[in-house]
Amino acid sequence: IFAFLVYGMNTISTREKYFKTLWGQFKVYAFSLVGSTALNSYLINSGVDKTVAFFGTMTVFAVFNYFWVGWTVDRAMESASDGDDDELSLKEQTGTLKRTTTQR
Repeated sequence: IFAFLVYGMNTISTREKYFKTLWGQFKVYAFSLVGSTALNSYLINSGVDKTVAFFGTMTVFAVFNYFWVGWTVDRAMESASDGDDDELSLKEQTGTLKRTTTQR
């Protein structure tokens, strides 16, 4: 449901795309679980208030996850080969990348 609502049905239209995006997201979230624990522990041991450390860690890893998951899904879309040459990358679908045309 998440992939359909956030990234569109095109990101999971084939089995290969589905598993590439799923595996990529598992890697991102696994790294974030370990990384956020390490960062929070470091901040608290450095004398930062536990509330500030908690919200600081949440903010850092929320931003990190947002960009890394987007990059992971886009990379999986580009590397998946389903024979459709007209398929747009995720960045093009969401409008974050402007198309360039060459005039002849």
